[in-house]
Amino acid sequence: MRKFVLIPLVFLVCGGNDVIQESSPTITDAEINSTTSTSTTTYDAELAWDNFLEAWENNLKTELILSSNEIGMTEELSKLWIWQGDKNNLNQYLFKIEVNGLICTRIYNSMGWALLDEIHPIEKDYQSSHTYKCDESGNLYLFGVPFYYQDSWWIFHNIELDVDIQDCNDPCASSAQNYASKFIIDKPQITETNREKQAVIKYRKGWEDSLISYPELTSDEINTSLLLEEYEFEYDWSFETIIEEVTFVCKHKTTGTSIMAFANENHPLLINKDFYRYQIEVHYNCSSEENDGFVLYGPLFFQDNQWWGFVEYEDKYTSNYDVENLYAFMNKFVKRVSLGQKILPSR
Repeated sequence: MRKFVLIPLVFLVCGGNDVIQESSPTITDAEINSTTSTSTTTYDAELAWDNFLEAWENNLKTELILSSNEIGMTEELSKLWIWQGDKNNLNQYLFKIEVNGLICTRIYNSMGWALLDEIHPIEKDYQSSHTYKCDESGNLYLFGVPFYYQDSWWIFHNIELDVDIQDCNDPCASSAQNYASKFIIDKPQITETNREKQAVIKYRKGWEDSLISYPELTSDEINTSLLLEEYEFEYDWSFETIIEEVTFVCKHKTTGTSIMAFANENHPLLINKDFYRYQIEVHYNCSSEENDGFVLYGPLFFQDNQWWGFVEYEDKYTSNYDVENLYAFMNKFVKRVSLGQKILPSR
C-alpha cells in the first residue's frame, strides 16, 4: 500500500527572527506495525524523499526554451533587479508586483524555497528560493527571478500539492517547504522611474540587436594589442596616424571626466560578459595643425595587421525610441577606424 507523508518543517521567515512551525500529518522515524502481519518495517525518511523527488521529476512540465530576444530582455531586467544597498533600502526596481490578484513585495534575504513544476528557464533548476512575499502570514510567496516569455513577464507562485498525480514508490514523503508553478506578472509597480528603466532596457536591446559582427581576435592579435599598455601612461609618449589624408598626433587621455559612447560592435578586447562590451570610453585626444582634432575611443586593438580605434559618427538610432532622460553617452555613437599598421615605437 502506498503512503504519502508530508514531513513537518521549521524555517525562518525571511528578514525576521520569528520561527514558524508548519503542522501536517506525519510519520516519525519509528517502527510502523502492520495490522495484517507480525513483521515490522523501519521507516527510511531519506529513501522516502528520494522517491518523492523521482516522482516529481517524472511529472515536470516540458522545459521552456527562451528565444534569444527573451533571454536578452530577461538579462537586461536582471541587471536592474539586483537589490541595491542594504535591507532597509526599499527603493528597489520592481519592489512591488501583482501576481494572480496578489500584491507581492521583494524580499531582501531568501531563506525559503520551493519545488517548481518545471525547470526554471533562467536558473536551470526546479528548486528555487523565494524572492517576493504576498501576505503577512508567511504562506504565500513568489519564487525565482522574473523572466520574459511570449510577450509577458513571468514568475513562480505557490500552488497546492496534488498528491494524486504523484506516482510515487513506497515509502514516499516530501520535505519541500513549498510547491510552485509559473504565473504572469499582471501589474508591476508602475512609477515613472520604472517606466524609464523599462524604456532603457528596450533601447539597449534594440542597439544590441543591431550590432555588427567581426571575427574575434587571435591570441597573437590580443598579445600585440596588450603591448600598448606599456606606453600609454608615459608622459611624453604619443603616436601619429593618418585619417582621410590628414596627419594627427594622438596622446593618451589620463585626466578629466570619463566620456563614453555606444560602439556599433562589441569591443573585441572587452570580454567580460557582466558588462556592456559596446559601451566604451575615450582613450586618446588627437590633434592636427591642418584640421580640427577629435577624440579616439578605445582601448585600441590590433587586427588584420593594422591598429584600430573608434571615432564618433552620426546615427539616427535614438529617433526610433521615445526615451526621456537618457544618459548623454547613450545617444553618442562610434565606429572602428584604421590607425595604420604601426603606432608602437621601435624596440
